[in-house]
Amino acid sequence: MRARRNPRRCISGEAQTADVRPIVQGSDRDSPTLLTVKEVAGLLRVPASWIYDHVRPGCPDPLPAIRLGKYLRFRIGDVAAYIDSAACNGRRGKR
Repeated sequence: MRARRNPRRCISGEAQTADVRPIVQGSDRDSPTLLTVKEVAGLLRVPASWIYDHVRPGCPDPLPAIRLGKYLRFRIGDVAAYIDSAACNGRRGKR
């Protein structure tokens, strides 16, 4: 007998980002809401391991994070600024 998949455990990037993307738009950048590693990974459409790699000391392009004991949290405005910075850096390299 095959095990059933849990429909709530969707791992596709589109389904995860649908809930997070509106948070970063507009005036919400100044919101005190903190995002988890999973939410930021969904927003950036990268694996959670990429997030952990970019928080480690010595990363050439660090993602700003807040440590709360063993937990990592991210400010919405910091993530939005990181995205803007990455977009600007990407454009410069193509000229």
